[in-house]
This record gives sequence, structure tokens and C-alpha cells, in this order.
Amino acid sequence: MNLPLQFYFRTAICLIFACRALLAHDPHDPISAIAVSPNFAQDQTVFAATEALTVKNGAYVLLKSTDGGLDFSPVPNIQNCDMVRQIVFSPAYSQDQTLYVAGHGGMFKTTDQGATWTVLSQNAIRSLALSPNFVNDHTLFLVTDQNAILQSTNGGKTLVPLSRPAPHGSTLNVIAVSPNYTVDKTLLLGSDKDGIFESTDAGASWVLVTAGLTLPPVESVVFSPGFSTDHSAFAGTLGQGFLKTTNGGTTWAASNSGLTDLNVSYVALSPTFLQDSTLWITSAVDGVFQSSSAGASWSSAGTASRKLSGLTNVHYIALAAAGTGSAPMLYLGMFEGLWTSTHGLPAWDYIDNFPTRLARDIDVSPNFTQDHTVFANTYGGGNLWSTDGGITWTFQNIGMVQGYTDSTGFSPNYAVDKTVFSSDPMGIQKSTDRGATWQLTKGLGVMDYPRAMAVSPNFANDSTILMGCKKPSGGAYSGLFISPDAGDTWQQTGLTGTGVFSIAMSPTWATDRTAFAASPDTGLYKSTDGAVTWTSVAGMTQKMALTAISPNFANDKTVVAAPMNLGLYSSTDGGTTWTLLPGTAFIRPMVIRFSPNYAVDQTIWVGTMQKGLVKLTKGGDTINYVTSLPQTWVGSIGISPNFANDQTIFTGTYWGIFKSTDGGSTWTYTAEPARVEEFREVASRYAPQNPPTIVYNGNWSFPNPSLTASTNEYALTSDSRAKAVFNFYGTGVRWISWTGPNQGQAAIALDGVSEGTITLTAPTDQYQQNVWEQHGIACGPHQFSVTPKLGPGQTISIDAFDYWVDTCPQVSGSPALKNR
Repeated sequence: MNLPLQFYFRTAICLIFACRALLAHDPHDPISAIAVSPNFAQDQTVFAATEALTVKNGAYVLLKSTDGGLDFSPVPNIQNCDMVRQIVFSPAYSQDQTLYVAGHGGMFKTTDQGATWTVLSQNAIRSLALSPNFVNDHTLFLVTDQNAILQSTNGGKTLVPLSRPAPHGSTLNVIAVSPNYTVDKTLLLGSDKDGIFESTDAGASWVLVTAGLTLPPVESVVFSPGFSTDHSAFAGTLGQGFLKTTNGGTTWAASNSGLTDLNVSYVALSPTFLQDSTLWITSAVDGVFQSSSAGASWSSAGTASRKLSGLTNVHYIALAAAGTGSAPMLYLGMFEGLWTSTHGLPAWDYIDNFPTRLARDIDVSPNFTQDHTVFANTYGGGNLWSTDGGITWTFQNIGMVQGYTDSTGFSPNYAVDKTVFSSDPMGIQKSTDRGATWQLTKGLGVMDYPRAMAVSPNFANDSTILMGCKKPSGGAYSGLFISPDAGDTWQQTGLTGTGVFSIAMSPTWATDRTAFAASPDTGLYKSTDGAVTWTSVAGMTQKMALTAISPNFANDKTVVAAPMNLGLYSSTDGGTTWTLLPGTAFIRPMVIRFSPNYAVDQTIWVGTMQKGLVKLTKGGDTINYVTSLPQTWVGSIGISPNFANDQTIFTGTYWGIFKSTDGGSTWTYTAEPARVEEFREVASRYAPQNPPTIVYNGNWSFPNPSLTASTNEYALTSDSRAKAVFNFYGTGVRWISWTGPNQGQAAIALDGVSEGTITLTAPTDQYQQNVWEQHGIACGPHQFSVTPKLGPGQTISIDAFDYWVDTCPQVSGSPALKNR
């Protein structure tokens, strides 16, 4: 069978460039589960689930790819907003289109490849396993967080408790079903401290089969597909490595020859295990290991070329092997992202499933009617700016110390003071020349990680800004801070020791001194003394992600807030009492915006991660899904202050920014570029992290930070043997560079085809120049390369690359997803 196109694309990259990982970044994109279709060779389907993401308010996202992982999109309509532990395909997926997702938020089922979902259980699920004869017996087994073992014989519609092993005093972690279950009724159960249990009567009774072994947590249990004849099964433990049985589970022994890390988090079998005896394990730190001897001995299958985070001890989490008709493709889920590799190659290629095009926040100028200015903060590309209402966009990153911008804020007096704010991991950055240049405010002297920012409605007089911070490990600098001098100095308020993801200031702040703050740790807070002291809001002490306040608050006392999981709550008495708004119990808001004309139209706009854009009318009593917007991930919203007349609204979706000028009835994709800088890093301000977003071969240097560069720095080389390669998924590409007297020439190529030679020599130094650009290429994976051709004393530079997805079907032709 022919291998898919992406196999050749990735293999070529690996062979030519030693498979250095592409498009990776340090911000939080952990993968908790991954699974591939049993019919992968034909349908190229991969599902992956994330843990909490920094891209937006700690969201948990289920992703799907139908092109073997070249590009992913968020899965719509699933009512799960918590960590997924398992994704399980029906063995007959090509016929029944059935898939299960289970985790902290419960168990969910789709019978149409993920377009719509049914909630089967709201119990927190640790493990899920389907009968190999599921298409006929409809049998599945669950282990819950409450240590219950449940069985269903009707596909999950009803769940019946089974007996639990006795004695056992620890958490039950994982359950597995024999491939010969119809005949042998055999199950295996792994626990946290009590070892492995086996049942040969479909869970009616259990026997401890690791008696005499003192085992650490058993994280993964897998049967050999030939269990009926080879009687083999395998297990991974966090501390004693890999275990194996060859007598049907009666006895188990460690088999760790070649393993350098005995913390085994996952065991995965080759799709052709019966022929090749191949399996893989993921270890906590030392990467992936492979055995071609059914686990008798092991060799390294490589590590991801990315700095491991300090936030966890288990980095390599899950692995799936996809059958392609020839060599399998491997998919690796890590705390540090999603990776893929082809069989026989020890290196791993990063899958950038949360790319720089994501607009984390959109803000519209208070003087939009006159200046037509829109400002978007992106997930790695910096500040995206438009002064013609979104028709054209440019990046304004001079002086930015990070490309991972988060919250935005215009001065209400922007027409006069030209002041705007943008947060990044280092703190709040400020511009007083309409975003042309930026300065990092003094901040707190540490990496602040501002997740929220609010500019005083009375800023022209009080120069006040509020900033909500959350250091990754909590700590002294989490909480809410206030600046009385436009960001020059900061003071800690009474809200300390907790993260703050969202801040809402009363429109009449100058007189009522009221603000609300949402904490993902300890709930909703209110201040009525100008943010000096804060009081926990009664009835809203669950983990909160968002809060927003009515522009008519002085009269209607309306404020809304959204928890970290599901629902949207409203108060019409200034936060004293709260009501769950109708129809919102199963949506996960990522952004809330009141209509500027709320006093008249009573409209609230909500961006969600699985239901797209939601329009609440009658003060929230009526819910409407905006199906004309063909995207189901909406992470940011910007509304014209003159909305009553111009009906203009912007939305930041997974695939880019859309605009409506008729109040949301119709939408146009704005075709904005996405920027990829020379390094996307957070952990160290100036030192490059691994892997880089652009693959550099040969001798390149990264000089000290420069205010002339887009987001801080350039890549420079004086070596004609050097090469830079930018890999992207899209329809157009632009090279941004520095031109000047000492700059030379470079040969460029797109997808291996020469595009000629570019001359960067110029009479005077000019920065952030667009030196080459091409559009109209077919949507898909592409590779753009730059090879220096230099004379004595010459260099070439790479500042950034921009790319577009403007004619991709995901933005130009995708229909509105059904049943929203």
C-alpha cells in the first residue's frame, strides 16, 4: 500500500536536517492522551487530548486530525472541559464511526467521527477498555476515580458495578480486556500500590497475580493480540519498569534489559505485533524505548529535542502506533507537546497543534469609528495590528521581549495619549506611539506571567492599571497588582497567593471603585475600594476562569462569571446572588464580552472552545449559537464601541480572525498573517530553547537584543555553508529580514524548487523588511529554505517568517458545524 504524503514529507525533513524538531515552543501544551484510528491507512485519523493549556485560561481541548497529524482542529460539541485520560476507538470504527473519550469530566461517545457527542457518565474516569468483539457484544469496562469498576453491555448507556479486588487499599489505575474475551472472559487490572489483579469471569471475581512483588504504581496494562496462544501480557510501572507475563497472567517478572529509566508510563504495541514482536514504552524522563523481542530487551527510540519542563516529573506520557500498510507511524504525547516519528528513525518531529496564528485577545480602539484600529495578541507571533478595520494587518513588535503576548488594553484616551498595553510572560509592555514601539514596564522584577489586565475607565486622570499574575508554580508573585502610574511601578493588593485569570473594572470606577477578579484557584473576588482589599464572593468559590461587567453597571448591577469547567453565571445585584444562565450548563466559555449597547440590546457575546460563538440575548435568558461562523473554537472577541451603528465584531478562532459587520449574521475571514520568530521561548529571556521554530544548519549567531528587530533579536550568519529552513502548513509565506551595506545575497527555495536569489544589500540599514513573499500555493505542508551567498565581510539575517492559511478549506470553505 502507498504511504501517505506526510510520511515522505516528514522523512525528507528528517533525512536532510537530522530530523530536528519543528515549530515547538515552551508554553504549556501538554498532551494527556492520544489514539489513532484502527483504519488509519485509509482515514489518516488521529485524536489527541490536552491537559490544561496556557493558550487560554487553562482550557482542556480534544483535537482531531484527518491527514495523519499534519494539522489538527479542536473537536466540536463535546461537553468535556477537563483532562482526558483515554481515547478509545471502536474496533469497527470504519463502519460504526464510534469513539469514546474518558477522563476527569466523565465518559463521552460519538457515533459520527466526533461531530456530535453523548454524555454517558459524569463520573471521573481513570481507565476505559472495550471488548474486542464490541461491534457485537457492545461491552466495555470502566475504572472510576472512586475505585469503582463498572461494566456496560449496551455501549455505555447503562453501567453496572462489578466486584472490586479484595483486599486492596490503593487506587485502581488501569483496566485491560483480553483479545480473546469472548471465550476466556479475562481482564487485567493495575493498581497504585497493590499490584496487578486478574479476572477470568468477566470481573465477577479477582485474583492478585503479583503476590510477592512490591510494586509501585502500575500505569499501563496491555494484552498481546496473540494472548490465546502466547499467553503474554505487558505492564508499565512507575519505578520498577516493564513487567511481562507469558503464562496468562499467573506470574509476572520485570524485563528491563536496556532501559535507563524504570518509570514506565505507557506501553504500546506495534500494529503488526504478531509478525514483528515490536512494542514501545514511554519513560518518565529518558524518552521512548523500543523492543523487537516482545519486551525481552530494549533500545532507545529517541527523545524529543525540547527542554523538559520543571512542572512535572513525568514528561513522556502516551504513545500510539498507526498502521500504514508498511512502516508504522508513531505519535507521542508529552507534557511538552505532541510529536511524531516514523519507524526506524530515533528522532521526533514536533506537531504544532497550537500555532502562532491563535489570537489570545482582541481589542478594538475606543476611537474605532475614526481610526479603525484593531489589536490582537497572538500565541507566539506578538502584536497583530490593523488600522483599516481588519482589511490588512501588520505585526508591531519592536521592543517586545516576548512573542507570547496575552491580554491587551487600550487607554480610554487613546485618541490623545496613543497609549496601549500588551502583556507577555515578562510583564506588561507599554506603547505610547500607537504600538509602533514597546517598552517593558518595571513590573515585579521576575517573570510575572500576567494572565489578566484591566485599564481604568478613568485612566486619563488616574493612570491606573490592574494586573493579574500566575507564576507556573504559584509563589509570592501570584495574585493581583495595581499600578497608579501607567505601569511604571506596581503594588501588591490584598488579593495574594492565588492566580488571577480575569479582571473586570466597573465603567464608573472613578466613583464606585468596584472591580471583580476571577481566580482559577480560589474563586471570584470583589473589591469596592479601588482594588486595595478583596472579598471572596459568596456562592462563587469554585475555580473561576472569567468575569465581565456590564457597561451599564451603574444602573443594572450586572456582572457575569464563568468557572474553569462549564457554565456561565449572572448576577444583577452587583455580585450578591448568582444564577446559571439558561442553556450554558454545557458550554466552556473562553471569552465574554458585553455589547457596548447592552443597556438597549441586552446582548452578551461568549466565545467557547467547543460551541463556537454564542450570542446571549435578553440579558442572558436566551441562547443562540452563531452557526454562520464556521469555527467552533473562539478564544477572543473584539467589539466596536460603536456597535449600535456599525454592527462590527471580530472573533479569534483556531484558524484565524473573522469579522462581521452585520452583528454576527455573516462573517469574513480577515486573512491575517501568522508570524514565526527566530526563537519562540519563554523559560529564558535571551537564550534559545530547543527545539527552534526555524531549523538552522551551520554557523548562526543570535546577537544581543535589538530594538530594531521584531520581538527582540535576529539570526545572523557569515557562513555560505549555513542554511535556514522554515516548515509551515499554509498557502503563503513571507521572509522578513534586515537589509543594508553589509548584507549579502541568499538563494531561496520553496518545497525544494529554486525561487532565485534575493539581494539584501542596500545603501543604508533598513530593518524588518519584507524581502520575499509568495501567495497562492496549495494549502498543505511546505518548506521554505534560505541559503547564504556571501562576499567578504557580508552577512545575512533572518528576523521572522510570516505565513498564511487564507485559502485553506478550514477557513475558506468549511461549513458551519452542525448541532451547535
